[in-house]
Amino acid sequence: MWYWLIPLFLGEPVMRFIRMTEHVGKPAIKSMKENTRTTYVFRPAQFLCWNMNYHAEHHYASSVPFHALPSLHEKLKTVISVEPHGYWGAHVDILEQLLGKRKRADQIRETNE
Repeated sequence: MWYWLIPLFLGEPVMRFIRMTEHVGKPAIKSMKENTRTTYVFRPAQFLCWNMNYHAEHHYASSVPFHALPSLHEKLKTVISVEPHGYWGAHVDILEQLLGKRKRADQIRETNE
């Protein structure tokens, strides 16, 4: 039982930290270009997460295998949402939205229309 509980309590907070950056703080719309973010991270994190930091690409073309996501990113990086400051940067963006210091892209668009 400990072999199940220890990884759960140690690994789940880390995985939650990573998974939150994928969709939280993005608009709840169908457009994969806008409702998902890709996060630039260092190579060991990329390896451990099977390139899932390329999350927008994963949703854009879900049949693409994990090892081909970096190549797909090179083709899509101008049309998808990218967080260049890693997981911390994504969480800062999320917190700023929660604290009202920044609006989501869809909220800014509604204000301008």
